Amino acid sequence: MALGIATAFILYFTRYAVQMTYDS
Repeated sequence: MALGIATAFILYFTRYAVQMTYDS
């Protein structure tokens, strides 16, 4: 359960970071 939450959080944070990186 905790692992799934951690994985989801990591994926969400990664998407957010990528969005910030590629956003002009």
